[in-house]
Amino acid sequence: MSRTMITAAPLAALLFLAAGCASTGQPQTAERATHYWESTVSTKQYNADHAACEQSTEVDANGELDAQSASFDAYRNCMIEQGYTLRTY
Repeated sequence: MSRTMITAAPLAALLFLAAGCASTGQPQTAERATHYWESTVSTKQYNADHAACEQSTEVDANGELDAQSASFDAYRNCMIEQGYTLRTY
């Protein structure tokens, strides 16, 4: 076996292991948004409506939400009343 093969084999194995452990930079599934509010309003209007619904329902929609909770239902209903449609990606 040549000296090049003896050196290249461990190096290739090391690179393979390092690539397997490397992060893809993608957030975990639980951290990625799965839904969005669809509407034809401007971003400024959406932000105002979103903030008003958060305030009236005491929900932080930018944090973690339990989609089965009563507080999320209230927030969702508020946004629907404003004319938004909840969609999935």
